[in-house]
Amino acid sequence: MIIILRNPVARLYSDYTYISTGILSPERFHQEVLAEISAFRDCIRYHDIRFCVYHNSFNESDVSSTARLHNGFYASFIEEYMKCFPRDQFHILRLEDYSENKVEEMRKIFQFLNLRDVEVPHTKTRRNKGRKNTRDMLPETRNVLTKFYQPYTDHLADLLRDERFLWLQ
Repeated sequence: MIIILRNPVARLYSDYTYISTGILSPERFHQEVLAEISAFRDCIRYHDIRFCVYHNSFNESDVSSTARLHNGFYASFIEEYMKCFPRDQFHILRLEDYSENKVEEMRKIFQFLNLRDVEVPHTKTRRNKGRKNTRDMLPETRNVLTKFYQPYTDHLADLLRDERFLWLQ
């Protein structure tokens, strides 16, 4: 299995800008994030994290939220796969590393798949540009999300034995 993961904070905002309808706003996103975090905390008071993550919405009365926090709980999903498949059948990389050095990351994938080393032409990758004219998320939203996801990225880095998945830089 090849899994590519993105910093969950950046992934969440990108997802928001991609799936939202109507006017996009960092302020609206901030409010949705706060509501989803509150709903998640309510959920884990009564259920385990697995239930809350797979429930797909922490707040059943608001399934229209575009702040889909649950998608960033990578360790929860990967642990389920690892119950069925041994660790050596996984190649897990970070989107940031792939974006920075596509050729090297593709070589690692070829090696993982036991394919011969081939010259990978450097080509431009089409990017999902999302919506035009969107502003970056508010710094306070980034701080709230970074703090919120930290125990889960800590768990992911432990699970994968790789501190790069802490997304510290």
